[in-house]
Amino acid sequence: MKQFIYVILFSVSIIAFAVYGFSSKNITEMVVTLPDLDSREMQKNLEIDINRLPGIRFFETSLSSQTLILNYNPNKLSKESVDGILKKWDCNPGEFSFRSAVSIK
Repeated sequence: MKQFIYVILFSVSIIAFAVYGFSSKNITEMVVTLPDLDSREMQKNLEIDINRLPGIRFFETSLSSQTLILNYNPNKLSKESVDGILKKWDCNPGEFSFRSAVSIK
């Protein structure tokens, strides 16, 4: 009986740790100016690749303002990953700006 209680406590501890680890409220907003973003085709290709990145909560690209806005989990995604996708499509980034945001569920 005592062993059964230990197994249950251990299981509950693991579940609590997993839920806490995956429900991070640590969200960062990245805004990138994209002076080379000048076609719908390039915009579509960027959006497809960015959508495949881990940790993305929200993103939007704009042809009119030539910007990319990302809300993401910084524990799962780095600036270098985004920069690599931009360079893949010959869309050299201009200025990067970051700010901490709060995740709303």
